[in-house]
Amino acid sequence: MLAKTDFQTARISIKRLWHEMKGIWTKEPSVSDLKNSFEGNRFSGEVRQFYPHGKMIAWQHGSLDEAIAKTKHELKVSNITLFEAAFEHQDLLCLADVVIKEKGMLTLIEARASNSPRILKKDNYEHVYDAAFQHYVMGKCGYTPDKVQLMHINSNGVWPDRHKV
Repeated sequence: MLAKTDFQTARISIKRLWHEMKGIWTKEPSVSDLKNSFEGNRFSGEVRQFYPHGKMIAWQHGSLDEAIAKTKHELKVSNITLFEAAFEHQDLLCLADVVIKEKGMLTLIEARASNSPRILKKDNYEHVYDAAFQHYVMGKCGYTPDKVQLMHINSNGVWPDRHKV
């Protein structure tokens, strides 16, 4: 399966992705990587606080097939908010941070624990590519988002006051 992270790796270096997929090149997470992961998880929890009636799909606690089936089942409801909704098409996998269905309209929200879009020198706007990958996979699954939004931290916010996030 090719997930969003793999897609981003391939955009930077297709050779690196090939080596990672074959297990030839592995990298132990650095202290910085672990910190970023921790902060990202903490931010995800805060994002969920903005949508108190949302439902977590979270495939890590079951099988991926169950998460995909649960996502499809939940999206039959007319108004719902899902966290980590699972979509898979021809070995492309995305776990959407937030999917909101209101009045038949779908909104995909890519939540990022940064205070602005991340820009890479190679082709700019990594976060936009993250959202585009998810939009593509969701669309191929029959759930094309009507809106796509990027959510970032407000740099004036102070933890844990989420009203300033």
